Amino acid sequence: MKKIRFASKARSIALSFFCLSSWAVYPLSAQEPPCVPMASVTSGTAPLYVHFIAARPDGEMDSAAFHESDYSWDFGDPASGSWGLTQRDKNRAKGAVAAHVFESPGTYTVSLRVLDGAGKAQSAKLTVTVTSPESAYAGMNTICVSDTDDFDGAPMDARWISTSDLRNVTRLAVPGTRILFRRGGTWTTEGLDWPNGAGPVTIGAFGPAEGVDELGIAKNAPVIVIGSGNFLPLDYKQNWTVMDLHFRSDRAGDGGEAGVFGGAMDFRRMLFLRLKIEGFGVAIGWAFWNVKSLAQIDQMAVVSCDLRDAQSNVMYVGGERLALLGNRLADARDSHVLRVWQAWRSVISDNVISGSSLSNEAGRHALKLHGPGEGELGPRENSGKLARRTGFTIVSDNVFGGSGPWPVNIAPQNGASDERISDIIFERNLYRATLGSLNATPVQVALRISARNVTVRNNILDGSGWGKYFTGIVIERTGVEPAPENLRIFNNTIVKSGDNFREKWLGVSVAETVKSARVSNNLVFFPDASGPVSAVQYPRFPEFESQNALLRSSPFLSPYAQNTAYRGVSLSSIASAKDAGVPVPVYDDYYGNARMDGKPDLGSYEQSAKK
Repeated sequence: MKKIRFASKARSIALSFFCLSSWAVYPLSAQEPPCVPMASVTSGTAPLYVHFIAARPDGEMDSAAFHESDYSWDFGDPASGSWGLTQRDKNRAKGAVAAHVFESPGTYTVSLRVLDGAGKAQSAKLTVTVTSPESAYAGMNTICVSDTDDFDGAPMDARWISTSDLRNVTRLAVPGTRILFRRGGTWTTEGLDWPNGAGPVTIGAFGPAEGVDELGIAKNAPVIVIGSGNFLPLDYKQNWTVMDLHFRSDRAGDGGEAGVFGGAMDFRRMLFLRLKIEGFGVAIGWAFWNVKSLAQIDQMAVVSCDLRDAQSNVMYVGGERLALLGNRLADARDSHVLRVWQAWRSVISDNVISGSSLSNEAGRHALKLHGPGEGELGPRENSGKLARRTGFTIVSDNVFGGSGPWPVNIAPQNGASDERISDIIFERNLYRATLGSLNATPVQVALRISARNVTVRNNILDGSGWGKYFTGIVIERTGVEPAPENLRIFNNTIVKSGDNFREKWLGVSVAETVKSARVSNNLVFFPDASGPVSAVQYPRFPEFESQNALLRSSPFLSPYAQNTAYRGVSLSSIASAKDAGVPVPVYDDYYGNARMDGKPDLGSYEQSAKK
């Protein structure tokens, strides 16, 4: 057997992974990481969704740098505030892929700073110009709709329409128009037809907002009750924004087949902002239809929405440059809460997601992240196929609850699907087993992975209080897809307490089907276990496992958590964990504290960090 060697290079921490079956080597990059910030758009009307990447000058992204370098974004928008659920700063993001919504007009200087493993930093900037919607939709280009004759708060030079029938309104949504519904108003409708077009089109609300919640959703948001069909079919539309509305199903309780949005063909650049949606078959969903004229589904963003009580999935979405930011997703009766069927250069962050398959024992997921099968991929032009696998996607700063037996599944949708997922970062997420509505299937595995080039770092996975079996992280081959390889499992905290069962509990389990993985600096707490417990189970290559600790003492304090149900807890001082880690490409901890002294603590919390 060839020995495993971990060697430091001049510009970065370089770790070599060996696949013993083919003796292939997967070196981490010793190159200077790419530092060219690129934006999907650099101008537009507020609210403006912009997708960012850090790339080489040719627009390509480097896999090694994606995982090993530290990317910090400042969007130049300090007034954007914090995410209502996680309290994280909206103006900042981490990672080579990022997204931001600019809600106020102005010129913004977006800054990117990249740090490599040797401490060398690069910086770059770009400018985003945002136009006022009052200017972009001036005069009769804004249509204000009231269910009464009350137009309090409506622009004086806008067109005013009093109607209870939304069919009188939809035909007016031509490119360059804005339709605003009266806050406090209610409309009931069946499915609607809207004009197709390239936009820009905005659908929103006017009037004083009252009772604004932590997501920014007003208690008196315009209510639209839907009996059947979709409020807005997405097909053949581009550059639309739908915001500040409240949708209800008139069949709340059974979901029915009604929906709010749906589509499969030729749509892109759509923003769904501060929507409340409850009681539908799927709250927000779209699919992919393989026709030759299809344009790739691209730049779809769902931001600060409250979506709940769906019959099937709360969200069923996918595409390129997808952004799911700051949403509350809860309670799917039959299936998954969030199912993402493709995510290329995408961001899923600062969401709270819980409550799968509540009406059955199917055992679905809070997050199911998979990808297109090999047969669904092809050239972008005139093929009727998707151009990209799922890859270069960041799942960070989310809170997952309930949803047994596998709350988070990053793997093909089933064993018969050859879906090749790669280059995923899963970091600073909190999983809490008892958060939200619980289904009938207890939790067994917090995070399950079958993919290549995956980094899992700085997460807190807490299985306490529900179920007798528990493994924090499982890496295994699902079926016909290539075996998982090049996994990095660093500085996670895995906990199960409060259950005294004589069953086996594991921190990290790496199956024999996995080609290569490194498991380091993880901290596992099983204080109440009476059965067999292990920090790491890695039977094939035990030499890839280093500096992981299993403790049985109670570990937690809560000095940072503003909402302990959502934001997690901090580790108390543990002498055996302090400065006990090996050098790995992990630059900060769960709370954003720097790990720059070369002696990382074990687990997700850096004790030596300044509080």
